[in-house]
Formats: sequence, C-alpha cells, structure tokens
Amino acid sequence: MTFEHKEELVSTMPVRPGARRPAAAHSVLLAVAIAAVAFAPARGAAQRVSPMPQTTIDSVRADGTIKQVPIPSSTRFNLFAAEDLAAGSLRMSAGFRTGVTNQGGPVSENQGNNFIAMHLINNANNYAFFEMGFVAGAPPSEFRKIRAVHPGVNNMAGSLGYSTHYWQVLVPPQIRRIGAADGQFGKVFSGTTSIFNSSCRDDPRFLIQGFSLLPHRDCTETYGSQGFQGKLAVADSVWANTFNANKAGFRWDDWRLSRTRLDPTAFLGTQSVYGFMSDYFREQKLRYGSVVPGGSGPPSDPGYPLGLEMRVDSWQFAAPATRNTQFYQVTLVNKSADVYGTGIDYDSLYFGLGPGFLFNGQVVSPYYEFSSNTIYATGGGTSGQCSTTYPRRYTNGSQNACLANGFNTGVYAMTLLKSPLGDVRNKLFSNASSPYFNPSSPLADDTITFNHVKRNSFGQTSQNINRSMRSGFGMLSSTELNYLDGRNPSDLTLVNFTE
Repeated sequence: MTFEHKEELVSTMPVRPGARRPAAAHSVLLAVAIAAVAFAPARGAAQRVSPMPQTTIDSVRADGTIKQVPIPSSTRFNLFAAEDLAAGSLRMSAGFRTGVTNQGGPVSENQGNNFIAMHLINNANNYAFFEMGFVAGAPPSEFRKIRAVHPGVNNMAGSLGYSTHYWQVLVPPQIRRIGAADGQFGKVFSGTTSIFNSSCRDDPRFLIQGFSLLPHRDCTETYGSQGFQGKLAVADSVWANTFNANKAGFRWDDWRLSRTRLDPTAFLGTQSVYGFMSDYFREQKLRYGSVVPGGSGPPSDPGYPLGLEMRVDSWQFAAPATRNTQFYQVTLVNKSADVYGTGIDYDSLYFGLGPGFLFNGQVVSPYYEFSSNTIYATGGGTSGQCSTTYPRRYTNGSQNACLANGFNTGVYAMTLLKSPLGDVRNKLFSNASSPYFNPSSPLADDTITFNHVKRNSFGQTSQNINRSMRSGFGMLSSTELNYLDGRNPSDLTLVNFTE
C-alpha cells in the first residue's frame, strides 16, 4: 500500500491461495467503522447538503513550505461506462454516511464529484477521503502464463510482463482500470434512476437526478430481472453443520454455501445494495487494443487485464451500536477465461485498497492494530506531546500534524475481517469454549488479513504507480528492485519523497 501525508494509504495482500480454477472465488470482507465525536446532530444533516469540497492538495516541499496543487473541477456526471454504471445509498443517518457505486472501489468519487457523496463523517460535515479505490497487480510470472495461451499479450505497453491496476480520479492522469462490469443493466438493476421526490429512489447522498440505481433492498423499483439477490445471513446452525461435517476442511467461505440452505428472506443489514465490477469491461478492453483477443491496434493503456470480476455487497445495521458501520464485501472471481479463452491459474496476484485520506486538514495519523486487523486514522496532536522536536521529522519538516484537529472530526477505523490470507473467525479454532474448537485446523493461526502497508502521497506517485507498471507493482508487493525499476536507492532524495 501507499501512504501520503494527506494521506494516501495502500494496503495489499497476495491472493496466492486464490485462483487455481477459472471459477475460483475469494472473499475480501472489509468492515469500515466510524466513531464520531459527540456533536449534536443538526436538522440540516438530512438535507441534500454536502461539505464544501477541498479544491487543492497540500504537498509539503523539502524546505517545509506547502505547495497547493489544484484539483481539476468536475461539473457534470461522468458518463464513463454509463450503461452499466450505477450507485446507491445505505440510508445511514448517524455520524457516518455513505453512498456506494459499482466502479473503482469503496470511494470511487472524489468528494461527491457532483454525482454521489461517499464516506461523510462528523455528522456529514467532512469527507473522509479524496478517493479510495481498489489496487491489484501481477508480475511477469503471470504474464508468461497468459502469453502461453494468447501471444498477443506481448503487445502490451509499459514494463513488459507487469500489470498494476489503480483507481485515480483526483488528479491527472486519470486511471480507471476497474469499472462497472458489463451486462448489469436490466439484469442486476432495472435502470430506474435517481429522482428528488422523497421516494425510495431519493436519498440525501444523491447529488444529481437521473443516474441508474443499484438494487436497493428497500426499493423494488430498482430490482433487475433476477430480482433482489442481496447478501443473505448465514444462520449459526448452517455454519455449525458445515463445520461438523468436515472439520479438517472447514472454511468460513459463505460463497461456497448454496442459497437453498439459507433463509431467502433474511437479508443482511437494515439496508443493503450490491453490484459488479471488473478489470475487463468493454471500454477498458478497447483501451488494451491488440493485447486482448479480438482487439486491434496499439494499446492506449499500459499493462493487461487479469480477468477479475468483483461482486461488491454493502450493508448497514441501523441499531444504535452499529449505525456508524458500513460492511463492504468483495467476492473476487477469476474469470480470465472470459478474456483469454482459457482460465489462467494465478498464484502471485496482489489485491488491496488505496485510501487517499482527506479529513483533519489532509493531515491524518494512522495506527495499526494487527490483533484486530484494524487501521485507525485520526487527526494529529492527540497525545498532547507534539512539538517542534517530537516526533522526529526530517529537516524543515511540516509542523501541520501538531496543528491538526485531533479527535474533533472523529476517528476512522477500517477492519479487514476476511481475506485470502486469513479470517478473524479462525481464532475460534483455538478457543476451547467455542463450538468451532479445532486446534489442529491448518487455519488455526491464519488470523491476520493483510500484510502490506505503505505510505505515499499524491505528489509522490510519479515515483511509483505513475512511473511504470513495474514500479507500481513494486509498491504493491514490497519488492525493492521492482520499485526502483533501474534506479539506485540514492536516486530517491528527500525532494523525490516530498514533492
């Protein structure tokens, strides 16, 4: 992952156990929880009013001064992949509120982007992020597998053999390699659009009228021809019966459970929405040109598609104890056969998140608690010990962290509950009082869900993700030689890092 001083954080995990069969699927379950400072909620919070967007990125120069980089403005709904692009709301009404789209990642729209407001904190008075998209990457070993079945992939642009996917809509260059999957219109969602009329097609998070709505549990008008296929709760008895039938092979993989074993009316959450994304949607395949079967001409985008489809489910519970929590699950499916005609057996695929933090004046202090797989973020200066000498910083380093708002705009927490690396529920295998007690399980110690976290800045991306496919993969995979991509460590100066 990467971190910026504003902050951009990238967390990744290798999805190695993951794609052995073309139809193999792996869930990455992410719960995003917000704890807001106890301000009295204003009546205006339910109105269609969003915070004033930040119009510049504060970049700290090596001499300690601040360079304000303008953010290009957007004045209308982006029609990118318009047919299958849709959005929705979780109907949250507490200190944390958000919308959901089927492109990019958990926060695909920079501060609303005149379309939909996402991840508002502090009673909807602040945006938590500029953006937070998915990141993914693969090294040359996977490229060679693809080339064995489709030699045309050799026509790829960029660092031969490497492919890294990012979502970057804040500043040029625009990078949109994970978009709305094809074929959702009419099937997954009806195509019914947002309208400001206080119906189920309306929500304070919707900033314009006329965009397609994802299927909302509470709005039958949004259901596609399949009906509502939202996430169903798995009863304890179903988990217990599955565990007792095969203790050695038991996994907390809800996607393996047939829906016929579940209560068809027990949808997760008070409100839930879902949709599909991919890295090989129609517009993106056109950008790859002759790199993909059926394409022609030179590619306009570097890298190559991996054939990843992501089903995204998001839900919330309105109970007082959980109403500031968004649950966000990604079921990652290897559909490389849809791209290359033959399924590719990936074993070195990386996948994760790229949060670009905004709140607290673009100065966020992150803390990592691996015992719970949680990343906490809040303003600087919370210890009361911040000074010109503590904590240590480089010469002329910014003092902004000491001047930040501390807890005044709340605390943002992301807990990664499940990934191909582990599952927090695996702790039950070592708990003698648990009905799932099985200390001999090969997964008993697989309780950590991410293992790569790095710091970056929007200004520093020219040194990695916007430098080359190889440098970008080096950032995701923590491989120094790939990150350097022909440079010497001494080439990376303080100016390189700060600007």
